[in-house]
Amino acid sequence: MPELLSEARLPFVEEAVRLDPEFALAWTRQALLHARLDQLGREDANHAGLARAALEQAFRLAPDLPEAHYAHAMVLYRVEREYQRALTALDQAEAGRMRDLDISRSIIERRAGRWDEALLSGLRALKTYPRSRSAHLEVARTLHLSRRYDEAEPFYDAAMELEPTHVRTRRSRAEMLWHRDGDIEEYVGLVEERRYRGPYMRRDWTASILRLRELPDAVRLNDLRAESRDFYVGMAQRGSGDEAAAAEAFQNAVDTMEARVANDPDDFRLVEALGLAYAGTGQGDEALQAGRRGLELMPPKKDAIFGPWAYTRLAQIHAVLGQADSAVAYLERTFAIPGDLSAWDVKMDPIYDSIRDHPGYHALMERFGLEP
Repeated sequence: MPELLSEARLPFVEEAVRLDPEFALAWTRQALLHARLDQLGREDANHAGLARAALEQAFRLAPDLPEAHYAHAMVLYRVEREYQRALTALDQAEAGRMRDLDISRSIIERRAGRWDEALLSGLRALKTYPRSRSAHLEVARTLHLSRRYDEAEPFYDAAMELEPTHVRTRRSRAEMLWHRDGDIEEYVGLVEERRYRGPYMRRDWTASILRLRELPDAVRLNDLRAESRDFYVGMAQRGSGDEAAAAEAFQNAVDTMEARVANDPDDFRLVEALGLAYAGTGQGDEALQAGRRGLELMPPKKDAIFGPWAYTRLAQIHAVLGQADSAVAYLERTFAIPGDLSAWDVKMDPIYDSIRDHPGYHALMERFGLEP
């Protein structure tokens, strides 16, 4: 791939443009790196603004540079979330004799909801580079998110064989096995900040609380969602029967998430997490208002990966509020389209315990061959 993503390279490209401010290619690299850090949710700098500024410099210096068009595509994809424009920018990079962009194209097509095209682009990349770990991985991810788990497995296995220590490949493969088979332990063992999920899913409340309290940050933020540590402490305390401790934890979650949303009111991840925190305290109107606001900010038609998670959050909010009909209705909408929620998630997660007797829940489990 033409993109260099390791953040360890950032000081070197910054030094390159300091030494030579007219070095257009270095400005494109800087735009790529800041765009990636923004997508990852890094909050140590205004990475979105830095990506845009670096891209502007690259185009000022070399408006026809194919790598500038490629960087433009990645900024549109990672920062602006404008996927059709990103694909057009990729076309411009290819027109400028920049080649081998099928992996990037597959990733962006996936986000645009063009699942068949994403798979074809990934397979085309694989035909060109049969020993590319990235190509195998992206084909696997497209199949995985389409819930075609058995088809995804050999591509994950091939990616693992090519690069056994690659972290994202190992995590993604372990996540697929969890989604298909219900075995979460390998996945949580690879993701430090998710270690609490194992005991939490097993309803080992003491162990899950201990692991949650080991987390350094009150809010875990990635490119898909925000998770409040105190909300899950509250869920575990409620599961253990300690309602007073649960109420305190849920209120802590509300206080934390309100402060975060006040600083960034249009971040759909934070808004959705605030809705879930409100649900924990029983503030139903506020919870549903926040959940619907999250859906307005990031509907599935805008982003085929992030958007479906808004349905999932609304299902969770309704479930915590004990509104089983509405929770099941949003789960049905979630599973009508590709996404990263699996039937095993719903079966194992205590957040859905209020819907276990609902006929729609039973139908969902039967659809995926699971016992309710």
